[in-house]
Amino acid sequence: MTRLKARVAYLQGLAAGLEMPADSKEARLLEGIVEILGEFAETVDDLEVSQERLEDYLESIDEDLYGLERDIYPDEDEHGIDTQYLDVVCPECEETVGLDDRLAEDGGISMVNCPHCEGEISVKHNPGRMDAPDNRNETH
Repeated sequence: MTRLKARVAYLQGLAAGLEMPADSKEARLLEGIVEILGEFAETVDDLEVSQERLEDYLESIDEDLYGLERDIYPDEDEHGIDTQYLDVVCPECEETVGLDDRLAEDGGISMVNCPHCEGEISVKHNPGRMDAPDNRNETH
């Protein structure tokens, strides 16, 4: 029983203790008021239960959505956030190739195949910048 229902029950007891004649106008008015208060208390109690169910349901949906987001976007870097690209000219076909700066670790060299001619492109990674061996590159 909620606190509101308990207070209405207390008022019902007080009204019954007044020992007013049941057919008097005051007794009927007081009885009607206490009855309406009881209905309000019941409605508020039902609303609180519904609200709790909705909160649980919403929390469940939020957790499911968070799980889906984690599955779809497991790492912020995979969205392209804070990712820099390097335009490197292939030494064989002279086509410009855009490369992700995460291809080589700091100070390392990566070998990448050109998507146009399948020729090898070596990329050296320096902190803050990747360089092609012949220095024909741009970062953006």
